[in-house]
Amino acid sequence: MGLKIFLFYICVIFSGWGIPWSSAQIEGLIPIEVEDVPVEVYVPKGFDANDLTEIWVEGYFESQCEKYRPLTREDIDLSQLDRGKIVIHNKNYLYQGFLCTPHLQRYQKRIEIGALGLDGEFTLAFMNERQEEKNKPDWSLPVAPVDPKYLEPEHPFGPDADFYAPVKSFDFELLEDRSTAQIVIHGDFSDPRMKIKTIETRVHEKVIEVVPYLEHFDMDSEVQKQAYSEPFKSKPIQVEDVPNRRVLVHVRSLGGKSASSIFDLSKTPRIEAKQEDRK
Repeated sequence: MGLKIFLFYICVIFSGWGIPWSSAQIEGLIPIEVEDVPVEVYVPKGFDANDLTEIWVEGYFESQCEKYRPLTREDIDLSQLDRGKIVIHNKNYLYQGFLCTPHLQRYQKRIEIGALGLDGEFTLAFMNERQEEKNKPDWSLPVAPVDPKYLEPEHPFGPDADFYAPVKSFDFELLEDRSTAQIVIHGDFSDPRMKIKTIETRVHEKVIEVVPYLEHFDMDSEVQKQAYSEPFKSKPIQVEDVPNRRVLVHVRSLGGKSASSIFDLSKTPRIEAKQEDRK
């Protein structure tokens, strides 16, 4: 029996009258941290060794006593990176008290792994409550090699090998045929010479990648010192043959950032959403 289920029944046994607590009462208690193996892992493709890598996971809370906990750097174990493995402690909060109403609720979590400095195919292992590593065949993070010059501090594009648009948010719409999506990206140009060159899209089994490239230009330090901000909005980009399932839409941005969100394309015939960028 898992730790969460065991503690749940303990709460029921000692609940007295069996009256469920409110969310405010529960959050007033002191929680413990429990390891949770996700039910789904979404891995964006196209990362280089100098990119700020990230993944998204989904899981379920089994009662109202379970609450979301963001991950910290200490939850990402990179000690086995040279052996091709990343161990993740996906911890959430469990509040121990009186009766917790059973309530199955899906949660989503962005996990920032960061720049690895190495290329290869890295297995993603998640620790469970018994401190056992769990993995599925598609839980791996591919990282491509990068030219050493892009790792130099004076490289003008920061951690990016390419010049991506500075995306702040995006609109996502599933069209009526349900096999085509439309995406519009938004952001702020920080230089008057910035101009979108092209926007590429790639569809994988459960990830839709959107990569907006800027026209290259010579970086002028005097121009860069001047304060400048100009909002931009791209033309609608259509993405064909989108999967009929839950997918991660991942939009690359300048400086190793991204804007991402998970959508269920199997249930909703039409979706419009905006997702702020993640730093």
